[in-house]
Amino acid sequence: MIIRKYKPSDCTELIKLFYETGHTVNAHDYTPEQLTVWTDNNKTPED
Repeated sequence: MIIRKYKPSDCTELIKLFYETGHTVNAHDYTPEQLTVWTDNNKTPED
């Protein structure tokens, strides 16, 4: 594994990873309302 510093070009994939992780791996830990707020799928790299 290579660990490197964040690059702005990583943003879109990180948003996608955060959303998908919240709605799959962690979905049983939170209410649907919490998931909607915490993993707002309308975010863009510019937000």
